[in-house]
Amino acid sequence: MESNNLTMPLSEGELWVSFMLEPAEDSDEEDIIPFRVPVQRSLLSSEESAKSIIPLLLSRTTLPEWFYYCPEFIRGLSEYVCSLPTEMQDVYVHSQLAWNAIDPRNSLWSYRFSTKDSTTIGDMWTIIWSYPRSGSEVLAVKDVKLEEASECAICLQDLVVGFEAAKLPCSHVYHRGCIAKWLDTSNKCPLCRSQVV
Repeated sequence: MESNNLTMPLSEGELWVSFMLEPAEDSDEEDIIPFRVPVQRSLLSSEESAKSIIPLLLSRTTLPEWFYYCPEFIRGLSEYVCSLPTEMQDVYVHSQLAWNAIDPRNSLWSYRFSTKDSTTIGDMWTIIWSYPRSGSEVLAVKDVKLEEASECAICLQDLVVGFEAAKLPCSHVYHRGCIAKWLDTSNKCPLCRSQVV
């Protein structure tokens, strides 16, 4: 799976997945070199296997770790691959990261899928925030590096040892993106219902 060789022929059932992480329009950062890898279509078209493959792919980008297990992105890319005709052999993920240097927890990631290497396509961008925006909620959610495997009770995906997660005052842990979205509509822990703030 590790390759940037654009001339390498695809094996049967593979397609190219290219990640293009572009700086935000108001950013001083230089363009980030994209990377391109061949991936078995079946691994992406099954949401279950995509949960394992996509975080590995995202770990090669400059995105913060808390986006790697984003269920909306995993589901979206999996559904996009399923919708493609079998003769299509290229998927492009165009991304922008709006990084908040003062408070990285208020950074956001926007992305869109395409079959063309173009930044001018008028497709809709999907925006994902990394954290809840309310100041008191941000203070209540702590960063922890996981020492034992667990499961995020929101998306039901694994919380992997060594990765950072969001820990609530009640000690339950979740993917950052998952708990951020949850706290947009509720201020209680999804598991024990204790109040977060």
